[in-house]
Amino acid sequence: TGIGTDESVFITILAKNSPAQNIAVKEAYENEHGKSLAGMIASECSGNLKMCLLALLLDPANWFAVRLKDSFKGFGTSDRSVCRILGCHDKADVLRIAQAYENKYG
Repeated sequence: TGIGTDESVFITILAKNSPAQNIAVKEAYENEHGKSLAGMIASECSGNLKMCLLALLLDPANWFAVRLKDSFKGFGTSDRSVCRILGCHDKADVLRIAQAYENKYG
């Protein structure tokens, strides 16, 4: 974590909100400060905390679309990650994830 960063503020604000509220918080921060909240979190936090906080800034379908894209990077595919993402959701959720993936990555 960054020196002087109080992670509990991020946790307190983002963990209690719905995905729609967190998107509104993200947009308000970016409008007020002229920089990306996700970028600031990425630079100030690390590890699982960083991943969790960044996940809270996206609606679930978009987060899973990003995780799927990450699973396809590099040499081979992370079958385990793909199976976890797609296997743990019902058909409606998988369709939302697929639509989010298509919108984001074409």
